[in-house]
Amino acid sequence: MRVALHTKVRADRVDAYEAAHREVPEALTDAIRAAGATSWTIWRSGPDLFHLLECEDYAAGGSQAGLPVVWELP
Repeated sequence: MRVALHTKVRADRVDAYEAAHREVPEALTDAIRAAGATSWTIWRSGPDLFHLLECEDYAAGGSQAGLPVVWELP
């Protein structure tokens, strides 16, 4: 499954955002992979962030990683 997102970083937080993403903790990338992500790329143009996430279906990967379901379409 591919998921594309468009988010924004507040103008006054760009430096903090850049610093936080220079070195993402290995424990965090391990957790993202355990949830089923196979690839995640983020591009930034000014305050606009464009994400492309490729992952296994959550039901197949995420639930087995012990992550809680926070919402499901009834």
